[in-house]
Amino acid sequence: MEIPMTLGDPGHRVMASAFVAAETSKLRRIARNARFMYNGRFAVKLAFEEQTPSYTKLLITVQIRQGRWLGRDERLLKSRGTFEKLLAFRINQLAIATQFREIYEFRIGFDLIPEIVTERYRIGDVEENSPAGEAGFRKGDLVTAFDGKEVSIRGELFQYLLDVRNEKQAHVTVKRKDGEVTLPVWLIRVPEGAGEVGAKIAWDGEQHQFRVTEVEAGSRAGKAGFRPGDVLVKGGDLRLDSWSNYYRALARARPNVPEKVEVQRGGEALQIVIN
Repeated sequence: MEIPMTLGDPGHRVMASAFVAAETSKLRRIARNARFMYNGRFAVKLAFEEQTPSYTKLLITVQIRQGRWLGRDERLLKSRGTFEKLLAFRINQLAIATQFREIYEFRIGFDLIPEIVTERYRIGDVEENSPAGEAGFRKGDLVTAFDGKEVSIRGELFQYLLDVRNEKQAHVTVKRKDGEVTLPVWLIRVPEGAGEVGAKIAWDGEQHQFRVTEVEAGSRAGKAGFRPGDVLVKGGDLRLDSWSNYYRALARARPNVPEKVEVQRGGEALQIVIN
C-alpha cells in the first residue's frame, strides 16, 4: 500500500504502519474513498488471530489525527469503516488466491462475503446467466449448509469445494427474510483457458439456446467449421440448454482430446469436431 511499516512482530502477529501525511493525491492511489483522511495523518494497525488452519481473524485499526498543527492541536477521529472493509476484502482475496488458488476455477456465479458476526458467508452479487442464477439464489442469502452439513467461515466450505474434482450437484441451504430454503446447484470447476476456441457465443434466455455470433479466422473453431448463427445443441453427451450444462461440458474437455459438438444450422443437425 506504499505505507512504511514501523512494527512487524511475527510472534504476536501484529503489523503497524508509521503515521503518514494524508496527501490527497497519494491517498487516491491506495483507497477508493480518501476524503475522510483529508488534512491530517493516519496509521494502520493489523493484528492476526489464527482460529483454524483455514481461518484467521484480521483486526484492522485505523488511527486518524486531523489538525493544522502536529501534536496538541490535533483531533483524534474515528474511521467510518469504509477503508478497513476495503483493506480486509483485498487481503482476504489475496490470501485465497495464494493458499486456495483452485477455488477460482469454479463457475458458480455468486460472490461469497464472509461475515465476522455470524461466522457465515453471505451471498453478494448473483450473475443471472450462471448456475447460481438458474438455481434461484438471491443477493443477501446467508449460507448455512452444503448437502446438510453446516458450513462457516472457519474453513469447512473450502474443504468441501476442494474435494470437488470436476463437477458436483450440491444442495445449498440459505436463510432469507421469508425463511429457509435449500436449492440444488451445480459446482463446476473449469480450468483456465477452457472454452477458448476462437468463437463468441450469446445466450438466448427465451429459447434456452446458445448461438455462435463470431468465429475467428484460423482459430480452432474456424478450422472445425463453426459459422455465425450456429445453434449449439450438444457438447459431448450434454444438452447445451443451460449455463450449468455449458460449464459442465467445458469441465469435461481434456487437452489434446477432440471435442464433439452438435449444432443446428438452418434446420439441419451437424456434428462438428474441435481438435
